[in-house]
Amino acid sequence: MIEAARRYLEARDGKPVDARYSVTRTKEGYNVLVEFVGGYENGRPLFYPGGHCILVLRRDGSVVRYMPGE
Repeated sequence: MIEAARRYLEARDGKPVDARYSVTRTKEGYNVLVEFVGGYENGRPLFYPGGHCILVLRRDGSVVRYMPGE
């Protein structure tokens, strides 16, 4: 599911995406929380408010919904 989410985001943005992913299984498929990395400090990723999205995917990896962070 992470790979499907990454492919979707990179195709959508037209560039590589640096992010951390968390997957939750649901009755309908999967929710993937994507937290975009804004930079690094001492090798640790830095995140920023609103720098995330949730992708709802079917079990086959197809995207049902994209919900941007606020």
